[in-house]
Amino acid sequence: LQYMSPEQTGRLGSLADYRTDLYSMGVVMYHLATSQLPFQQTAISELMHAIISNTPALPHELNPLIPQVVSEIIMLL
Repeated sequence: LQYMSPEQTGRLGSLADYRTDLYSMGVVMYHLATSQLPFQQTAISELMHAIISNTPALPHELNPLIPQVVSEIIMLL
């Protein structure tokens, strides 16, 4: 569930398309860059809310070895 895009939660009323794959790839890159997932909630309802509503911390703020431009690319995904 951690890699699910907002559209895949079923709460937005929009269809999932190729962009959901880009979102999931961004989560994978975030995890690789920071050694943590963008959202840490364990309850499913809280996790879905976070995916839809929250913006995670910037990767370069969590790992200073990540260049800011790479961090921005990850956040675009």
